[in-house]
Amino acid sequence: MAELPQNWIECELQRLVDIINGYAFKSSLYVEKGYRIVRITNVQKGFFVDTNPKFYAPTEDLQKYELKGDDILLSLTGNVGRVCIMPQKFLPAYLNQRVGCLRIKIEKCLNYKYLFYQLSTDEFEKICVQNSRGNAQLNLGTEFVKTVNIKLPPLNEQKRIVEKLDKMMRIVDNVNARLDKIPTALKRARQSILNQAITGELTKDWREKNLDIIPASIMIEQFKQLLLESSSKNERDNINNIFSYKENYFSFDIPHTWTFSILEKLCKSFKYGTSTKSESSGLVPVLRMGNIQKGEIDWNDLVYTSDSKEIEKYKLEKNDVLFNRTNSPELVGKTAIYRGERAAIYAGYLIKIENYKILNSEYLNYALNSTFAKEWKLDVKTDGVSQSNINAQKLAKFEVPLPPLEEQAEIVRRVKLAFENLDIIESRYQKAKEYFDKLTQSILNKAFRGELVPQDPNDSPIKIPE
Repeated sequence: MAELPQNWIECELQRLVDIINGYAFKSSLYVEKGYRIVRITNVQKGFFVDTNPKFYAPTEDLQKYELKGDDILLSLTGNVGRVCIMPQKFLPAYLNQRVGCLRIKIEKCLNYKYLFYQLSTDEFEKICVQNSRGNAQLNLGTEFVKTVNIKLPPLNEQKRIVEKLDKMMRIVDNVNARLDKIPTALKRARQSILNQAITGELTKDWREKNLDIIPASIMIEQFKQLLLESSSKNERDNINNIFSYKENYFSFDIPHTWTFSILEKLCKSFKYGTSTKSESSGLVPVLRMGNIQKGEIDWNDLVYTSDSKEIEKYKLEKNDVLFNRTNSPELVGKTAIYRGERAAIYAGYLIKIENYKILNSEYLNYALNSTFAKEWKLDVKTDGVSQSNINAQKLAKFEVPLPPLEEQAEIVRRVKLAFENLDIIESRYQKAKEYFDKLTQSILNKAFRGELVPQDPNDSPIKIPE
């Protein structure tokens, strides 16, 4: 055990506080107005969250469970060992089961905020986890909590530590609040880049320097003729039928060299994936909707198949675009591009888009993640009980804003470069976030080693009454 600083002592928590277990309130007796019920969901690490409040009308004497301002709340189930201070503004309130209340009984020995800070250390949370019972859900007993040793400096030093910590935590909290805005800002920046990409704004200067590019409408007509020349009579009838479709989803202006085109004119097929049950191990991974994240393939949390027929039938080729046809309403239609990183097939909730070379796969992936495409998905999706669906027939009729092929490539180059720069910013954000997350614990640990504020030899050690 490390040596304590001058005039510090150590004692068990039960000698300093009363520890109260919550009451098992029946949810059937909740009312619209009454005493607030403080539940396990309210207790987060270091702060109280007023989430989905519940109220109770007293029908019996529950004074024992009535909370006071500055009581310290302790989570006893799930994320055990989390503490927060009961805010005055949410009183009157009762303590629900599986939440503990630590109430100081000798104020001349212990400052409540000092205790809160000491119990906010990772060390305290760690020993709570180690001394909990249960597998699927941890449960912490208050009998153990009573025996936890608290480092106790003189009361004046406790107050100096609290004052210093309050100032430092305000600074850390302010920085964290600013950092917390960065993910949203990055998300908006990426979306803005995609929106500029599919409206022509991103490559406006490029078009001014490339005036001799064949317009997309002529490019499509030439492509149609190539298809007809290499097709049988039945195939030609189908091609003519597809190309006779008149696009009508003109929701924004595009450059005069661009056109809107349904995907059916630009793609060979839209194929559903395998419905065969996958295994936890095997020869080839089966990509599922959870593996499509932010326009890319996430190679974590994989399932597999070793069925050679399945592998042959559903194998992915480099630059295939995968479309998530069934998911929650806000996630249906998310896409990713397969770049051939490793052999893989795809599951039934996904559609593989096989596009012709007239459509750049990377550009298609970007276009399908634009705000324009997201609005289209919301418009055409079919809603079930908890899932939404966009089938292959609807996907084939998506009208993509189509630039000439050379401009598609330039758009892809610019978007990739912009996204790489944003990735650098995100990486720096992650490092800063990790640093400030660790900084809080570093400051707390320093405080309870007696290194945050100087000791005063004139301060008298705490004497706890027997």
